[in-house]
Amino acid sequence: MTTTMTTAVHNNLHFIISDYSATGEGSTVSIMVLNPRMHITDNDWEISPHFDENMKFVEGTLKDSVTNEDIALRIFTDIFGGWFAHGATLLSKEEFLQKTKNRIPVMLENIIKENIATTFWYSQLHINLS
Repeated sequence: MTTTMTTAVHNNLHFIISDYSATGEGSTVSIMVLNPRMHITDNDWEISPHFDENMKFVEGTLKDSVTNEDIALRIFTDIFGGWFAHGATLLSKEEFLQKTKNRIPVMLENIIKENIATTFWYSQLHINLS
């Protein structure tokens, strides 16, 4: 089965958090909010969106193996590196807002509540008390 998708921006925000800690290395919290469909690469398409010979737009078809979650985690790993991605967890909007209520700006919280699909935000905090 292949997934046909429109190239229009979908309201499909994903919320990822990783809380990494190790003895002597401190603690690192990595947070990301993104719409995976805005980060599709050429390698993700089975058939890329294009115009046919009659100049009619043909929507693309993603490969069966490509999911929004995979794309979101790929971007998280690209930004923060594989080491911090080991503990990355995809959360629902409600879980994310609860877990990050003191770690994200109020403006971002409002954007999330308004479901602005073009949102791409990330932050990382490292604390080492040794």
